Amino acid sequence: MKTYRQGDVLLKELNALTGTFQQDLKNDIVPDRVVLALGEATGHHHSIAADHGSLHQSGATRYLQVKVATKLEHQEHDPISLEPGVYQVVIQREFDPFADNNSRFVAD
Repeated sequence: MKTYRQGDVLLKELNALTGTFQQDLKNDIVPDRVVLALGEATGHHHSIAADHGSLHQSGATRYLQVKVATKLEHQEHDPISLEPGVYQVVIQREFDPFADNNSRFVAD
């Protein structure tokens, strides 16, 4: 299986999307985009065109279903070409020895 990394977002290609999932039909922050990660400070986002795919969730795990060849885009990174298929979305975590929880998701 292929993997793709764009900044703090990692995509792992899967064989299929199976099981029970909740679909994020729209996001209110960036119209016409499927947003995988949003920068809290900058408003930058890792996203694809809304009509090219959809985002699904099962528990805490998210999956990107790409319907047609598209590009994963971000304002500060080169675009990544994605083929149709299903990808697990993993957001990088960083270790913080001073925090109560010791790790947190990386934020732009």
